[in-house]
Amino acid sequence: MTNRRFPVGSDMIIQFALLLVLLSFLQPLAIADEVLISDGSRLIGEVVRHDTEVLKLKTSFAGTLEIDWAEVKEVILSEPGTVLLADDRTLEIKALSREGDQFILHPTSSADPGYVEASKVIAFEPEPWELGQGRKRTGRINLAIEDENGNSEKREYDLELELHHRWNKNHLTMLGQLEYDTTRGLTSTDNWTFFANIDHTFTGNWYYAGALLFRQDVFKDLKLRTSIGPGIGYRFFDSKQLKLRSEFGIFYLKDDFYDQVDQSFWGPGWYLEYEQMVWKRRLQLYHRHFSSLAVNESGKYLWRSWTGLRAPMFSGFIASIEYEIEYDSEPAVQVETTDTTFKLKLGYEWK
Repeated sequence: MTNRRFPVGSDMIIQFALLLVLLSFLQPLAIADEVLISDGSRLIGEVVRHDTEVLKLKTSFAGTLEIDWAEVKEVILSEPGTVLLADDRTLEIKALSREGDQFILHPTSSADPGYVEASKVIAFEPEPWELGQGRKRTGRINLAIEDENGNSEKREYDLELELHHRWNKNHLTMLGQLEYDTTRGLTSTDNWTFFANIDHTFTGNWYYAGALLFRQDVFKDLKLRTSIGPGIGYRFFDSKQLKLRSEFGIFYLKDDFYDQVDQSFWGPGWYLEYEQMVWKRRLQLYHRHFSSLAVNESGKYLWRSWTGLRAPMFSGFIASIEYEIEYDSEPAVQVETTDTTFKLKLGYEWK
């Protein structure tokens, strides 16, 4: 058998092709960011947007890792990174680390490191909308199966929608809830709620806001409840791992009833929103409530809250369990003051 030999030119082409393939594998390693862990190990990958609670590192072997800053000794960037500070300044850095409640930042423009309190840092590698460029839209839609006790004792199906629109220092939140059910051919539940809140951060974590609420419930004789008013709020935390904000304002509220005498009043109101990742960040605990108190002879008090636990499933789908409480100290005649609802929900969220 005769051995076939490639021409010299073909050998050079094959060697050159192999060299290109080898370089394609080596290039990502050459430009990769390095994360030095306190136990002496080293992780290679790409540092992506993260906050002051955890460091996010995109790797080729384990996806995106979330590492507690307490476990990080130092981060060395292959290319300059951007830090967004609470006073709207941005800083280009080449390396960083954390020491207690401070971050040690190594600017590209100076050989001397800078020390910045963690509370003064908004984000590392901020998104365009945080820098005043573009907008960010997120949302969630849920279908709920309920087992309800109170004015409407039955099982029912609900539809819920939550939308968030953020740009620069502004945040618009819209919530919608529709409940409608029939039992043996007769309508047993017929109500809906719409809530909108827009806020603008004016200094640090402080913001001013405006809120609007519409509510209708046939079985509570409530034709339309309207609430509107300004408020001032504070964001204690605003990250994927932990969100907590609260606002206080003065609101005007008017209840139009089908059969009863209409009511209207004004008084203080309070809004709270809380979300936190728990159990190794696999579950999300959440709570939201509205409350308002009449400043007149009636002393009417309203409270509505949602408390639950969300579990991510796959491809954006989520399952959750929720407990809702609605309290009206002066409801229409022959209507209970308190409704409690237990919900099992299946939903989808986009980020």
